[in-house]
Amino acid sequence: MMFNIKKNSDTISGKVAYSTEGQEIKVQPSINSDITFLIAYLQLGFDSENMLSTQISGYLPSFNWEAACLAKPLAVKGRLLLCRSDIEPGDSVRIPNVEYWKIQYDNASGWLRYGNVTDLRGITYVEIFQNELVGLNSDGHIEEIWLKPVWL
Repeated sequence: MMFNIKKNSDTISGKVAYSTEGQEIKVQPSINSDITFLIAYLQLGFDSENMLSTQISGYLPSFNWEAACLAKPLAVKGRLLLCRSDIEPGDSVRIPNVEYWKIQYDNASGWLRYGNVTDLRGITYVEIFQNELVGLNSDGHIEEIWLKPVWL
């Protein structure tokens, strides 16, 4: 198992933002991360001291976003817990098969979905920041990311 969910009564304080000029996702305020998981050009950061997720950031160009009708899935509040002991501070790990992921955006709701899941049964969601969700499959692997950013 790569990740597990550590439930919490609240999300990390801060907000997820999208810079239209730089076409990038940012978390404000920025939180230090010394382990990163690469999801194409996005980085999901972790703190090596407690192995908990800290933030998501990176390049997310809008030219290939598909229009879709999206509704926020049910999610628990908490953090992702990195379960693998072979990953150390300074490591960057690429999430496999994200080249097949699609980016969908709902202009009405403001939600953006980045993933490749067609059957959402068995996916468990954790809300790390307000309006930032990560979906895990039953094996503890990331299947998709949901964001509702503030536009900059």
